[in-house]
Amino acid sequence: MQSETTSTTLITEYVDHGSGGGGRWFIPSSWLINASMAADDQRPLLSSTEPRNVLEAAQLALELSLRDEHFMNHSKIPLVAHQTWKNLNSSTWPKIVQQSVDGWLDSATGESDSSNAEMAYILWDDEGIDSLMNHYEPSLWKAFHGLPYGVEKADTFRVAVLRWFGGIYADVDIKLLQHPASWIRSEDLKEWNDVSTSQHYSQNHTKVKRYQAPITSPDIYQDILAEYKSTSPEVGAIYGIEADTPPDTDAYWRMGYSYPIQLTNWALAMAPHHPTAQKYLEELGEAIGQNATRLPDIDPLDLTGPPALTRAVKEHAESTSPGFQWGSLSGLNDGPGGRGKIVANDVLVLPITGFSPGRSWFHNMGSQSVSHPNARLFHAAAGSWRKVSVKVHFGKFCRTFLGMCRDWKKIP
Repeated sequence: MQSETTSTTLITEYVDHGSGGGGRWFIPSSWLINASMAADDQRPLLSSTEPRNVLEAAQLALELSLRDEHFMNHSKIPLVAHQTWKNLNSSTWPKIVQQSVDGWLDSATGESDSSNAEMAYILWDDEGIDSLMNHYEPSLWKAFHGLPYGVEKADTFRVAVLRWFGGIYADVDIKLLQHPASWIRSEDLKEWNDVSTSQHYSQNHTKVKRYQAPITSPDIYQDILAEYKSTSPEVGAIYGIEADTPPDTDAYWRMGYSYPIQLTNWALAMAPHHPTAQKYLEELGEAIGQNATRLPDIDPLDLTGPPALTRAVKEHAESTSPGFQWGSLSGLNDGPGGRGKIVANDVLVLPITGFSPGRSWFHNMGSQSVSHPNARLFHAAAGSWRKVSVKVHFGKFCRTFLGMCRDWKKIP
């Protein structure tokens, strides 16, 4: 546990006393020193080492991580953590936000445990998010601003920022239990078998490709990515299960989920330009275009939240691996804590204990305690976007106990 003194110092140093537009950031000094001592045959940095805004900071963090391979173990996922909050005045933040930002800064700086790998940390505010979408997702920018709910914009941002800059995204009510550098373990990469189809799944060990930056992206961004290769068998994306229920029952929708096996979006990680991010954003753009006049009537969870993310990853996995059964990701029969499973060659899906440990006996679905070795983080489910609604609460009761009200909106 970090002390309150250390905690206050970190927020003061990196948030309150930080400067730059659109957010705040920490980039390890050792990364910059290593870059300054580059070999004679190594290209000079393209990014400014003194970022003026959050986009330049994200660009620098990406270039440094690619250049010197600051990645999560067994992956090409940059050790760069992204979070977002609407403003940078920490005195106005809820305590849970302060604790979360403190914890991630503590892990990034190695303040309380120097044995951990350093990582970059970027906190985006609303101005920074708008700048990201404007400069990197121009085709989606207008539609993005047309989204009626703030939670939908936050959902979109988390996938967009990882599409372009890679790394780890986490909500600001998440407590780290293990440093992200060690989230992927060798046992997660072992071949696994779907007993219902007798199909085996593992990493693809043959692909070698260069990162491909869209021609619409900024020139300097294209130049940065042109120098580096993405090589299998490294993991390219990490997702965690939030719902794990028998597929032949109504348990999932009575608990408020859209799929028997559903992924969470409060935490995820990926290498730049992973195809699951591309698919999610493309499908979102299509959905907004097809429902422009009725967006306020669509449940935000279905449009941009975990069901939308699950749908994109599910479709990618099924198209990449013909015959793949989404239900095979269930960990209900994998023993306490479950196990990670590789799908679509490079996507690691963690069991429910990975990103959803510590659940109570009600709706537990195999979730183990936060002390279980498979637990990577803990989600406090503060839900800053939630509003009180009698109808929504009654709908939850109606689904759970009466088996009715399935299609009612789950948030106001």
